[in-house]
Amino acid sequence: MLPLFSSTYTSTTFDEIDWSRLKEMTVRDILDRRRTFASDAQSAHCLTCPNFVKHFGMRHDEWLIKENINELRQLMSDQNLQLLPDYGQRMNVLKELGFVDENERVELKGKVACEVNPEPLTYLHALR
Repeated sequence: MLPLFSSTYTSTTFDEIDWSRLKEMTVRDILDRRRTFASDAQSAHCLTCPNFVKHFGMRHDEWLIKENINELRQLMSDQNLQLLPDYGQRMNVLKELGFVDENERVELKGKVACEVNPEPLTYLHALR
């Protein structure tokens, strides 16, 4: 099964345009690097492994999970930015009630309110 995969790379089906007439150096450098990478990939020992497809699938699944984690982290940071105005409004309320000072440090009144947490609204009104 593996020779089928590796033999398709040398097939004429995948022949490209003749890039040798192109004179732009940046494109030539990219093509040279691509040719080197392709040669390295074709000579890799992993291609001779009888379980190559299974191992590749496992590695691909791992890559998908990491990509998913990165996307979730990005979403979480975007959500946090959306919550920033709400946080500011809550801090202003805490400052007005005297639970937090102007430097956003928790006052003694705020520490007591944190300790007495079961019914926050009742204790909030009692402390006012």
